[in-house]
Amino acid sequence: MASRENTSKAEAKEGASVIVLKRDAVLMVERARAPFKGLWSFPGGRSDPGEDPEKTARRELFEETGLEVGRMQRLGAFNPNPSDASPFHLTVFAARAGEGTPKAGDDALHAQFVPLSGVLTRKTTAGAAAWIARAIAALADLPLP
Repeated sequence: MASRENTSKAEAKEGASVIVLKRDAVLMVERARAPFKGLWSFPGGRSDPGEDPEKTARRELFEETGLEVGRMQRLGAFNPNPSDASPFHLTVFAARAGEGTPKAGDDALHAQFVPLSGVLTRKTTAGAAAWIARAIAALADLPLP
């Protein structure tokens, strides 16, 4: 994970993402725009001015998939594109899936629950499998839908 040691919060762009799990699948979206166009990732994006990370994650989840979740667990934060000249800090959450079927919206080309066994067969953003493992561990005590 990247740290913020050389970057003040005022200089950094902020965002949030949420890993939504159900029994043997994870919600993923195929990105429609750069810098991650064509890659599968988790719903998320930039924070609006003054918006807290959890609110950002919930808003982006709804905009990109039409879904909502209950309780969210914060997993950590990192810079998803460290080679970019402008710092970006993404706070990652995990949640159990609620009701509904995802429908791609905003900058998501596709949105679907991907079987865990099929995640590694897709072109994903860096570290996706490790974040899924962290989400599974963090949500282990919550009931499965």
